[in-house]
Amino acid sequence: MLREFLNRWGQRGMARGAVVVLLSGGWERGGRELLGAQMRRLRLLAHQVFSANPRKARPGYAPLAAGVAAALPSVDAFVEGPQSGGAGAAGGGGARGDRWDVR
Repeated sequence: MLREFLNRWGQRGMARGAVVVLLSGGWERGGRELLGAQMRRLRLLAHQVFSANPRKARPGYAPLAAGVAAALPSVDAFVEGPQSGGAGAAGGGGARGDRWDVR
């Protein structure tokens, strides 16, 4: 989905100069290399890119998932995000809501 967004809207101005906040657990779909390339594209267009990950709040958390590792070089800040599945959580939780989809 990130690639689709960038192909359709990135150059046209939706991402150009924007402050982008990505909410993800870092479990990418579509490959680490593809995600890294799309994140670099996003970073070139956006003013700032923030990544919010619900797992970051857990004691002992390390950003070892392939998606997080691929995205981190392109983000300005890596912060704690909302817990999926909780009351009022965006997307209502579930496996798909916790994954990068870079197709």
